Amino acid sequence: MKPSVSYLRKILRYDSRGGALYWKIATSRRCRVGAEAGSKSIATGYIYVSICYKKYPAQVLAWVIKTGKWPTKIIDHKNLVTFDNRWKNLREATHSQNKANTACRANNTSGFKGVSCNKEKNKWQAQIKIDYKNYHLGWHEMPQAAAAVYTAKLKQCFGEFARVR
Repeated sequence: MKPSVSYLRKILRYDSRGGALYWKIATSRRCRVGAEAGSKSIATGYIYVSICYKKYPAQVLAWVIKTGKWPTKIIDHKNLVTFDNRWKNLREATHSQNKANTACRANNTSGFKGVSCNKEKNKWQAQIKIDYKNYHLGWHEMPQAAAAVYTAKLKQCFGEFARVR
């Protein structure tokens, strides 16, 4: 069961400009009043805070403390920096919106997000995923043409969440 908003506000203070959470009450031997709450995960880069023997993402706790309610969607980091929990960097997002706001993968061979090469056809394919469903956006002679189609569809579907690179 999730802790109540009032309990979180009682034990934690959120600095919305700096993005950090601080302990207001020592809830265990490891928590000192005034100390920054949470620790950064080496694997993901997210900050997690342990409350009542359960770990919560710091961006979610910041959202709860600031808005007074638990989010109904994912809390997205606008600038992709997973430990930047400043209020101006946080927003609620659907799974698809959150995925639209990702950078081009490191193993991408085309240099363009949403574009891959089909060696059998010797063409470039553009495709996009929306609500867990893949959509084919056509075959193209050049990767730039496929990227243009993908970018247009991404912006049309995801607006402010669309990240091209």
